[in-house]
Amino acid sequence: MNNLFNQKTQKIKEHNKKRRINLLKKSVVSILVVATIGSVVLNNNSALGKVEASSKKDVIEFEYSSTALDDNSIHLRNKGVFKTEYFSKPSTEYNHDLAVLSLNMALASSTTAESYNNWGDDYVSVLDTFNCPDDVDLSTARNGYIVDTYKKLGFTNDVYEKYEVSLNDTSDTIAFSIATKEIRVDGKKENLVICNARSVSYGAEWASNFTMSNEENKTGFFAAGEIFYDAIKKYIEEYDLGKNTKFWFPGYSRGGAAANVAAALLNRDIAKGKYQFTNEDVYAYIYATPQVTTDSDYNSEIHNNIFNIVNEADIVPRTAPNMWGFKRFGKVLTIPQIYASKKELTRIDEGKKVKLDAESVELIKKISSEYNEIRYTNCVNSAYDIDPDKTYIGFAINTEFVQFFDNIFYTITGGLEEYKEKYQGVTKEIVPFLISCSRTYDVEQGKWVAYDSLADYLCEKYGTEIFNEASEAGVYSQAEYTEKMTSIQNMRKYKLISEDTVSLLEYCVNTYYGVRIIAYKYGIDIETIKEFTGSLLDTVWQNIRKFNVSDPFYCKYVHYAEFYLAWMRNYNPYTQMIIE
Repeated sequence: MNNLFNQKTQKIKEHNKKRRINLLKKSVVSILVVATIGSVVLNNNSALGKVEASSKKDVIEFEYSSTALDDNSIHLRNKGVFKTEYFSKPSTEYNHDLAVLSLNMALASSTTAESYNNWGDDYVSVLDTFNCPDDVDLSTARNGYIVDTYKKLGFTNDVYEKYEVSLNDTSDTIAFSIATKEIRVDGKKENLVICNARSVSYGAEWASNFTMSNEENKTGFFAAGEIFYDAIKKYIEEYDLGKNTKFWFPGYSRGGAAANVAAALLNRDIAKGKYQFTNEDVYAYIYATPQVTTDSDYNSEIHNNIFNIVNEADIVPRTAPNMWGFKRFGKVLTIPQIYASKKELTRIDEGKKVKLDAESVELIKKISSEYNEIRYTNCVNSAYDIDPDKTYIGFAINTEFVQFFDNIFYTITGGLEEYKEKYQGVTKEIVPFLISCSRTYDVEQGKWVAYDSLADYLCEKYGTEIFNEASEAGVYSQAEYTEKMTSIQNMRKYKLISEDTVSLLEYCVNTYYGVRIIAYKYGIDIETIKEFTGSLLDTVWQNIRKFNVSDPFYCKYVHYAEFYLAWMRNYNPYTQMIIE
């Protein structure tokens, strides 16, 4: 972070409270008019990319930044198109262009790649469009990407919550932003309010995905969505937003879950007559949406303005499990999986014939080309040679395998109540480590990094005595753990298994022992631990034998936001047609 930014940030902190009080005294219309004028003369040399606005005020072509889902230290830059006409039709009518734009905005909500050295700190450098000097590099602020995007699109009155909180935080919360833009629809002025939950690079918030039932019997997703909606209600009240108001909810993955809940809660209050705007004024396009609720009105007509776009081979939307009664609010549009084995994908890459029909092969090629451009060609801070083996990797997962993840909770735990009572805490402890969302500060490197091993993670969190205690109880053996890891490395050394398989097996070993140790720490009796982890191991092994050993590893590619964006540029899930 440069010295100039530090100086500006301190001044921002000192004057931030006073500025917000003054802003609330101004009328929303006058602020929006000023913002609209300001957006026209906006400096086009932003550090995050050039603004390209057309001569029409209602069309803006823009560049936006995001972090790569597989490596949050990687800065990506892509393009989007904003048109006010997207909001001229009732929100219950699907608009593919608005759906694509919504995914762009969800990506832009990410924590900046450049701020990752401050992963575990309460990070004060959170800016907005009013207190953001032109000579400040926005990318150094956690919310810099979305601030930059709002400036380009003319959104103002932007507020941000939770971006400053340590990314090691595992509580049932979500970072988000709310902002307003004045638009004209059919010659009439409207306030367009974007409600944007952080959808990428949210750190250990991911652990909350496994809160299936909190003290109020709600999912972690629902709890985060309620926090989000509470802020939206305050925003509506503070800016006295009336009938000439439209709401826009983009969202993806965990951020999409919070958006799904918040949009549904807004729909409910509209239906109760609490506001002057209608359900047709609420636009929600959400991707890879987890299942957030057991409420019976999940498919009510009042939620027909919520479109959930889900790839059928994506694991994440299967959380929380459907068999426990969990649903998502609104309509669900499914992106079909085109399955091809790794061998078939290699043949496609080599231009050889495969069993798939020509249309499917062409779609695989188009989507893969788009994905590589989004993820690799448009990378700002690193250069990559694309691994040919991963060119079409998002298609190498069988949807039958994904069913395994829908059943595993019930198979191992027996039901929601047992999961809540015995295993929820264990899962929330171990998951952040397993997906590298828990980090430690490396003094030599001067930055926050992923833990090298399970042992490092547990030692820092609980001290070395946790291993002795678990060993004495008979739920952990260092010699046994080392032996398994050595066996995996020997298989790699003699090229008996691939690198992907090595990663998968190490992941499984870490999961097995991590669950045992944390379960013991949570006071679960030893026999239950042995029975539970034995069932876990058996279930995983049976599915690995049934499917390709690499299937679990490939699952992650299907969930990548960049992969969803590539699909959406080439396929309309509403019409189920390829986009020419």
